[in-house]
Amino acid sequence: MMNRIKKALIVTLANISIIGNVTSTPVQARTFPDVAKNAPITKVIDCNDLTEEMLTIRADHNIMYIERIIGKVTDNEKNGTVLNPPVDGGYYISYASVDDAEIGDTIITYCVYNPYSNWDDDVIERWDFIQ
Repeated sequence: MMNRIKKALIVTLANISIIGNVTSTPVQARTFPDVAKNAPITKVIDCNDLTEEMLTIRADHNIMYIERIIGKVTDNEKNGTVLNPPVDGGYYISYASVDDAEIGDTIITYCVYNPYSNWDDDVIERWDFIQ
């Protein structure tokens, strides 16, 4: 039940962040069908399932990916290791922006990728939750 609530909260926050962010693509919507047509499809996906190809074609398919990363803090400088890494690597994550993070903490990070660009590093929001 808690996972469903967390997932619903993350999707809601991501949609709010997209609405609140200025994008390079202006959206002209005057009616509800126009809004529905222009809104990106939201998909929450684990880090190990997200591919480079998915990220580099998301704008073409009107998809907003929310990447779920499970990590662990490894030292006092708040460096971390990814516990669900992609097949091609990517084991490092920084928790420097997480104030209460301590060595050994497991943290779930959600990264929201800009649905209006195909750059693979265009993260517009990041949320970290200490477990």
